[in-house]
Amino acid sequence: MRDEKITISMEDVRQATPVPGSLPPPTFTTGYVPPESDQEVIPKRTGLLIGIGVAAVALLCIITLGVMSFCGELDFPGGGLLRERSVADYRNEAMREVTAELSKPDSKLKKRIEEAHLTVTVKSTRIIRCDVTTVDGSDRAGKDDSNIDRLSMLIRFNWEGIIDVGYTDLLLEYDVRNDRIVKSEIDHTTALVNAEDPSFWYDVGAAIGTLLAL
Repeated sequence: MRDEKITISMEDVRQATPVPGSLPPPTFTTGYVPPESDQEVIPKRTGLLIGIGVAAVALLCIITLGVMSFCGELDFPGGGLLRERSVADYRNEAMREVTAELSKPDSKLKKRIEEAHLTVTVKSTRIIRCDVTTVDGSDRAGKDDSNIDRLSMLIRFNWEGIIDVGYTDLLLEYDVRNDRIVKSEIDHTTALVNAEDPSFWYDVGAAIGTLLAL
């Protein structure tokens, strides 16, 4: 067997070497691209999860509002969302109204006390006691204060007279549900002169009752 020699010319090398720019550029994969069927499922799953989340939040809000309303924390006057007043809220407002009237220089209540004792001048006043009772015995005032039954208030008028210095305690009981004065009388006084006419003290109580018609 005879050895054969293979001769490669420069022309053969040039033909075998690719010309720059004649081959297509390489491609690179940067991430996983799901098939078209999976791409359709992903948005559907996302929308379902969002819907479940919104429904859960809405249900939680409904349950919370229901519990708070049942417990008397919320009231809905005029479609609004407000906390229902407590007995303490009602009592504080009643005391503010009466105190505001008593603090006036020309307070009619102080004038009535001075007229009752003739020779005295009221120098200061303060509410000694204020009690509130409810229809059901709870601490709730109810919608529009419908659960408030009665209010009892003891007011002290400190005065100075020509002869002495003293005070007068006025006891007032107000029927809130029926908007009427039940009692208006002197609980205690150190005055030497005192109007005994019941109608006089009823007028004094009526003046305070007007302030308490909250």
